[in-house]
Amino acid sequence: LLAVWTGSAAIAETPLQPLDSIIEIASKASKARAMEQGYEGVTVSVRALDKRLRLPLCEEPLEALDARSSAVLGPLSTGVRCSGDTPWTIYVRVEVTAVKSVPVLARALPRHARIQAKDLKIVERPLASVPKGILYDAAHIIGMELNRPLDEGATIRASQLRAPKVVKRGDQVTVLSGTAGLTVRSQGKAMEDAIAGERVSVVNSVTGVKVEGVAGTDGTVTVP
Repeated sequence: LLAVWTGSAAIAETPLQPLDSIIEIASKASKARAMEQGYEGVTVSVRALDKRLRLPLCEEPLEALDARSSAVLGPLSTGVRCSGDTPWTIYVRVEVTAVKSVPVLARALPRHARIQAKDLKIVERPLASVPKGILYDAAHIIGMELNRPLDEGATIRASQLRAPKVVKRGDQVTVLSGTAGLTVRSQGKAMEDAIAGERVSVVNSVTGVKVEGVAGTDGTVTVP
């Protein structure tokens, strides 16, 4: 706690500034800075001021000083200033925390499981405890496939997901071909796995001719 007072009047004869008013200004300013940076669920705890601290009552509204650093979370020092006839400045220690809405698994899922909306739930977690690199947008998770098993309540990283295979080796698939608005459909056997947008080889079930096309999201294969 650092306090600077530039007045010379006898403190004992001067009305004193309520310590709660200093704490309130420091708390509000610290919370506002964090919220301006987009943090959610911000809470501020202020270290108790020494009850022996005696500052002259400020004739002007107290004001918070600009932050000395760009940090808005964690242990910080927030300045509160009186600009009245008897000016003073005090620095108050605060601890600023925030929470984040995080999608986690609502149940344990095995490797290769394709994640559906019902497999996720949104929870509030203290930001300091949220692992770095996880996905916050459920839209980037739903429809993807796990490349490893995860437990209930687990957060999800992009490295733990992969696009699902829409065609698997040995599948009977519909092959689309044709030009000038004329689409020809035939049946074939996929020779390899493929995700949507990948090229895949297919053997025509009737002619035995091998062709190569692009796998669609619906599992069809389009031959140029």
